[in-house]
Amino acid sequence: MAEFIFEIKMFIYQLVNAHQLTTFWGRTFMEDGMIMGIMTMVFIVLPTIIGITILIGLKILKGNKTKVSPAADVDETKMIQEIYHSLSRMEERVNTLETILLEKEGKPGGNHEINHQ
Repeated sequence: MAEFIFEIKMFIYQLVNAHQLTTFWGRTFMEDGMIMGIMTMVFIVLPTIIGITILIGLKILKGNKTKVSPAADVDETKMIQEIYHSLSRMEERVNTLETILLEKEGKPGGNHEINHQ
């Protein structure tokens, strides 16, 4: 048990004093860590940031130029017009139903018109 505690103390000592320990090449572990951090930044992080920036710039310059065929545009216009006409007919039906209900209740204003503007 004493040996285990001694090993833990030595490990902690090495961690605390890592800046004083040297590697095979004579640099400290802290210097090697800084070199690895700088290399990571130069070879991985910076190219990634630059690449993403270039891709975003190209996307902005190129724009969203989706090619829609004229036939699809005409079909879409027809569909929107049909929806509009259907909604107009539905509004007339609702007004008619409201008029019928008001007449059954005996309230005046049999030709009740609701204005939603």
